[in-house]
Amino acid sequence: MPRSTYDFSPRRTRRHPGIGHVLTVAALALFLCNASAQEAATKVLVIHSNQRPTVAAMVIEDTLRKALPEMLGRPVDIFSEYLDEEWTSVEAYGQAEADFLKIKYGNRNIGVIVASAPQAVQFATIYRDRMLPAVPVVHIALASDSPQGTNLPADIVGRPMNLDPADTLQLMLRMHPDATRLVMIIGTAERDRAWERRLRAAAKGIESGVAIDYWVGRPTAETVERVRALPPGTVVFTPGYFADGTGQIAIPRRSVERIAEASSVPVYGPLDTYVGAGVVGGYVTPYVEQAKQAATIAAQLIKGTSTRDIDVSPLPKVAMLDWRQLQRWQIPQARWPADAVIMYREPSIWQRYNVAITLAVAIFLIQSGLIAALLVQRFRRRRAEASSFALAGRLLTAQEDERRRLARDLHDDVTQRLARLAIDAGRMERDAGGIQAKVAARAVREDLVRLSEDVHGLSYQLHPSMLDDLGLAEGLRAECDKLSRQAMIEIHLDIGDIPKRLPRDVSLCLFRVAQEAMRNVVRHAEATKVDVTLAREGRGVSLAVRDDGRGFDTSGDEHASLGRVSMRERVRQVGGRLRIDSKPGGGTTVKAWAPLTETAS
Repeated sequence: MPRSTYDFSPRRTRRHPGIGHVLTVAALALFLCNASAQEAATKVLVIHSNQRPTVAAMVIEDTLRKALPEMLGRPVDIFSEYLDEEWTSVEAYGQAEADFLKIKYGNRNIGVIVASAPQAVQFATIYRDRMLPAVPVVHIALASDSPQGTNLPADIVGRPMNLDPADTLQLMLRMHPDATRLVMIIGTAERDRAWERRLRAAAKGIESGVAIDYWVGRPTAETVERVRALPPGTVVFTPGYFADGTGQIAIPRRSVERIAEASSVPVYGPLDTYVGAGVVGGYVTPYVEQAKQAATIAAQLIKGTSTRDIDVSPLPKVAMLDWRQLQRWQIPQARWPADAVIMYREPSIWQRYNVAITLAVAIFLIQSGLIAALLVQRFRRRRAEASSFALAGRLLTAQEDERRRLARDLHDDVTQRLARLAIDAGRMERDAGGIQAKVAARAVREDLVRLSEDVHGLSYQLHPSMLDDLGLAEGLRAECDKLSRQAMIEIHLDIGDIPKRLPRDVSLCLFRVAQEAMRNVVRHAEATKVDVTLAREGRGVSLAVRDDGRGFDTSGDEHASLGRVSMRERVRQVGGRLRIDSKPGGGTTVKAWAPLTETAS
């Protein structure tokens, strides 16, 4: 019968004793390692008086969990238990609780017990030997005047806190010098009555001009309504309460919150956990510091330090104030204690956004530096351009002056000499005796005439004197006629309504542009027709030279020829603009515009 997919019937398998032994040894080693690690961890039992984790209990435990491993240099396991002292007493169920803790922790090798608050200290004092014999106890949150702190065994040690409210009462009068009435709000539980005794003793030091009211054991609802109606000049002190006048169980911090929220006047308190619950503040022993001191003592006991060598002096107090309440009640800073710890202070704009501000300033400075560098570079470039512009102008002016001088020398000197030589050659031709001599003399005369014409043409190209004598229009007409005859190209000149006398620099500029453009047509364009237009345009004169030649690609204009560069520079020198439009097979248009002064217009 074939075996199904989920057949669980026995099968014959081969044994591998070697593998089994290896797995067994590995499991045993892992177990021993875990056991060793567990044994290496120190175990601490924390016993709280309350029924649930209060703010103070959480602060104490968080601090112990952080501080003890650092002090001991090894892991620490912390266990927590709560005695529910709000609902019952140590006498009523302490023995049963001790037996329960013995069963729960008797085999866990607890190194230290930390007893938090009076009821936990009382429980540890009475039942420690019943549940965890010989385990040392460190007390925390125990007032120096607490009955539970008297006649303690030698191995129950700690640093008590000072809950005398006298310094806080004096602080209230200092912060509110116009106060005429102090109201003390107290509950009905045993620990609340201890606060009543402390307050009545401290009130003896208050100056006689201040009235003191004790609201003891009032229902919470009544207390809330009455503090809401308190007149100005009144200041409230409350340690909170564990039970109100109706016997209703309360958490002290929650009762303080309700009183402070409803109060029409400032409220002060004796514990640091109340700062943030609506009170202005007070002289307190912070629970964080108490827990650190308890951790120090616990670490000393675990290391074997004798209890005789442990500091058990009362912990100091510090003034702690809520910045938000100081602002709410408009208490000037001059009244604050100089060494006060200010909590919940709103950060300044710099403290809140220092990173963003720093980055913004850095970016601004970098951008400013870049902008400054660009401005300097721009200034230098413009200065260089101005120098270049001025130099180009001087070069062009020098070039034209030299051309004019050469043209004048050629016209006035060389051509005159050539003319005399041609006349002399003609006379020699007439006086020659033989035919060969006449032919030679004629050839010399004709060569001299052609040379004279060439020199005259060169003189015109260097500087057309007609431009100075007759103006731009006539100069262009003569240039067009000459090029048309020489290159056999149809050149049409159209001259519009322009001033008869143009500024010399403008006339020379436009003439040279036209001359260069038409020469380029003759040399490169292979054109059959050229249109030259000179017209008035806006506040200036425009010149356009258009041909029907083969054109060229203007995209490579950054590598323009020397002729085009010269044209652009000439136009720039007179403050004008030059535009060259061309495409392969579509001809070329050179358009120049030069401004005119009001006088020339």
